[in-house]
Amino acid sequence: MADALSPALAQKLGRLIPLLASDKEGEALATVRAIGRTLKAAGSDFHAFAKAVIEPRTVVIYRTETTPPRKPAPRPKCLLEVAGWCRTHYAGRLSVTEERFTVDMLSRLTVGRWLSEKQEKWLRAIYFKLGGAP
Repeated sequence: MADALSPALAQKLGRLIPLLASDKEGEALATVRAIGRTLKAAGSDFHAFAKAVIEPRTVVIYRTETTPPRKPAPRPKCLLEVAGWCRTHYAGRLSVTEERFTVDMLSRLTVGRWLSEKQEKWLRAIYFKLGGAP
């Protein structure tokens, strides 16, 4: 397994993991073995699975078709537009902290609150990271 789980493998494991909560030891053990077989069939093991859960840094996007090149982002008129654009275009390209920050800034700006200079600078940095127009 690479540093990330494929969507198919993640879906299989997602169906098995809740079964670990069984109060019947035989069922829980059978689930552990089923998870082991599923990982082995994918060319992985529990160590790689634990690493992918602990350090989910790599995002793997699987596409079955080619996508046309993106149009450049429109020049935003205000910070609310910057935050809104970031929120709708991050598509797994931001860290969890950056995603939360973007959502929080969009919420603040939507209700008319101002951002500090530091918050504005970070929001603009995220915007440029995502390919926003200068």
